[in-house]
Amino acid sequence: MPSVIRNLNLRSESRVGNLLALVAGLAGVCSWLIYWFSE
Repeated sequence: MPSVIRNLNLRSESRVGNLLALVAGLAGVCSWLIYWFSE
């Protein structure tokens, strides 16, 4: 698995970075929604 991540980073670092940022943003929104509805 680490080798796959390394190959992806070598191929297109910006695309992987954008994808990770998108996933992080979605996770933040989901956690905020869960917190909001759990109140």
